[in-house]
Parts: sequence; structure tokens; C-alpha cells
Amino acid sequence: MGPRTYEHIDVHVGTYCPLPPIIPTPHPLIMSCQISSAIHIGLQILETPQGLQALHRVGERVVDEWASLNQFQFGGNPANMRGYVNHFLSALRQDFPLINIAELEEGIGLLAETRRMPGNIWDGNLAQYRPKDAIGITFNYSVRISWFGLS
Repeated sequence: MGPRTYEHIDVHVGTYCPLPPIIPTPHPLIMSCQISSAIHIGLQILETPQGLQALHRVGERVVDEWASLNQFQFGGNPANMRGYVNHFLSALRQDFPLINIAELEEGIGLLAETRRMPGNIWDGNLAQYRPKDAIGITFNYSVRISWFGLS
């Protein structure tokens, strides 16, 4: 596997910040680079044989649990879980969700959160998953300030 890039990971500073959203000072820029790098490293770990196996097992266990609870019908074939995992990782590499750096109302007790994107109309087709259309990720700026003494 060759080197990967993470140029497609968009990190934006929220409007709450006392700094203009163009990022004229190093703190938000450094934070966005750190977040992009951490995501890239995380994807690299998930793309290892051990990471792929772990995701495959998680997928199988989720499907088994759904079946045992009889609350949700899995729309795919569990025998194709490896293909679903590969597509999921490939989709993340090609179209990673938008990342926002903003102060979350929960304060420093919450590092980050994910939310479904408004208007997301995913039909459950596992071969058509588009991460950027599905969710957004917000990293809590106030945690960064608190943990590292930045203001």
C-alpha cells in the first residue's frame, strides 16, 4: 500500500471563535493540521490487516445483535461484510465528513461529537455510502484551550 494523502479532509473553524474564520493565527491552523493528521493515522491503522479484521468483526457483531433484538433488519448480506468494510474505508478516504472546530455547549467534558447531516436521505445501500453527506464531526475548541493552556 502506497502513501496516502488527507487533502480531502476539510477542517473549518467555527464562527464562535474570537479569530476570523480565515485562520490568520497559528492556533486554529495547528489544531486543524493535528486533527487531519490524527484522522489520517487512524485510517491507516484501520487499513492494516488487523484493523480490517477488527472492523469486520464489529460489523458481524452489530448485525448479530440487531438480529437478536429483532429491532432492525440489516439490509445487506453478512457474508459480504469484508466488502462493506472495504467500501466504507474507501468512501472515507474519498469523501471524509466535514470537520468543524467549534465550542460545544457541553464544555470541556466532550472532546468531539458526530451528527447526522440535515436532509441526509441515505437509502441503506451499503455500496452507495457517502460520508460527507451522512455526518458532520465537530471537535470541541474549548477542550483544546483547556488541555493545552491556549487562549
